[in-house]
Amino acid sequence: VGIEGALEAPVSQRFAQTTVDARVTFPTFGTQSFQIETYAVFTVGDDTPSQRYVYFGGSGTISTLETLEQGGDQLLFFDSRYHIPLSRPRLPLVGAPVVTLRHVIGSAGIRSLPDLEQNIALRVTLAVLRFEVSVDPARGRVKTGVGFSFAR
Repeated sequence: VGIEGALEAPVSQRFAQTTVDARVTFPTFGTQSFQIETYAVFTVGDDTPSQRYVYFGGSGTISTLETLEQGGDQLLFFDSRYHIPLSRPRLPLVGAPVVTLRHVIGSAGIRSLPDLEQNIALRVTLAVLRFEVSVDPARGRVKTGVGFSFAR
């Protein structure tokens, strides 16, 4: 949790901004696990300078939105993932794949939050390579992506 403010600013730019960033991971059945991450930014006061705006959309957030499509001084974002490591097939050099079911929901706006956007996704990870198909259930948009990640 972080709190930042501009109390000694010109009259029209006094604000306070709170940022919450949290992650919880726990085992479920066998080698499976559930993970939820949240990121929230709430701002009160006068006009928030655009340097303090937060954005999301695109890969890593809500894939079916354009990169940085939504932004402002308010943001709410949840990313939940259910990881299912498979014991077979065990491939040379990369090992066994991990299937992840993902639900992402969030929005960002100026002074208030617009309607929440969401994606439901299926991800397959092989060592550092991942493939994901995301669907926006409200609009029927589908986005596929391939990426590399060296962090687990």
